[in-house]
Amino acid sequence: MDTGKRPFHDGHRVDFLCGGVAYFDRLVELIGTARLRVQLQMYIFESDPTGELVLDALENAAARGVEVNLLVDGFGSYGFRRAIGNRLSEAGIRFRYFARLPVETLRQPARRLHVKVCVVDGERMMVGGINISDKYRGSDHVPPWLDYALYAEGPVCAALERDCARRFGKLALSGIPDSDSGSGEVHSGIRVRFSTNDLPRGRREISASYKRMFRSAQRELIIVNSYFLPSYRLLRSIRNAAKRGCAVTVLVGAVSDVPLVRAATRHLYRRLLKSGVRIAEYRTSILHAKVCIVDGRWLNLGSYNLNHLSEFFSVELNLEVLDSEFATGCRTAIMNVIRDESVMVNTRSQDGISGMYLRVLDAVSYRLLRSTRYLFLLFGRKPPQAVF
Repeated sequence: MDTGKRPFHDGHRVDFLCGGVAYFDRLVELIGTARLRVQLQMYIFESDPTGELVLDALENAAARGVEVNLLVDGFGSYGFRRAIGNRLSEAGIRFRYFARLPVETLRQPARRLHVKVCVVDGERMMVGGINISDKYRGSDHVPPWLDYALYAEGPVCAALERDCARRFGKLALSGIPDSDSGSGEVHSGIRVRFSTNDLPRGRREISASYKRMFRSAQRELIIVNSYFLPSYRLLRSIRNAAKRGCAVTVLVGAVSDVPLVRAATRHLYRRLLKSGVRIAEYRTSILHAKVCIVDGRWLNLGSYNLNHLSEFFSVELNLEVLDSEFATGCRTAIMNVIRDESVMVNTRSQDGISGMYLRVLDAVSYRLLRSTRYLFLLFGRKPPQAVF
């Protein structure tokens, strides 16, 4: 199996995490273990009770003398700084916006910091698709959005810490070792690597990894994606996998926080079903996860959506795990969601005026969202460096 140029590294402990209260308790616990440094980078950081929970943990870490670097997206977290005033600087937290609105994004308005990552001391980290918001934590009365993350300990954490520090700026790089120091303790034999996407900076690692996964799948391919609008090439690769006898299952949301995307995704159903792809719609809450598992062995999880925003514009970060036992356990958890909280999509008749209207709406939505790729050509391949 050709997994690409960036190597996997042995010696990791990895946990598969589902969003909700337990996830945020784990995040607060992780920040609470910091001795030297915390790198937290988020697309959305809201000033709601969940945001307060995480912010309190960051303030407590800074009060212990830990260097805390917080980077949030200028669009996704637009109101964050205004809501908390001078609280961050008074707490000693280094804070920056990525591509702050509006002036800094005129040449590349769609280039956003879409990562969700926390690295502590270059030794422990959490990476996934979960933003800091009540929507992802849920409550006793409202279930959280379905999303996943990975907790990892091991050598890859040091490399990811340097990647986060470079994104934050020179200030964060000053205290980080040039080489992988780590604790020296090997927790297990699990193989892990991180991959990034930032096409304006020439990085297409996640896109290339997905292409390899789709082409190499022999027995089973499981795709969980919240805003599922793959390129023509990736869509063809998915259909080809099913046609060559691979059991392909795609889990999408029955409802979406972006109805236009939901309609555009529905436009793909007929082609996928015709090729033998199984489609499931998650019904319990909003699906926000981005996971791919190949042959119960290779797992890819993070912030990357199968659409043009992730492929051409956004800064994305995923973790990849190459381990049969771990990937099989994650597969079981996802298949349980498909069995217990989702419904399978069958070939449905859309006869009559209402059916024709729905087909036209889906097709128009799909064409409209597909056209966003041309914004990349309009605004150029070399936008200015991220400013804060």
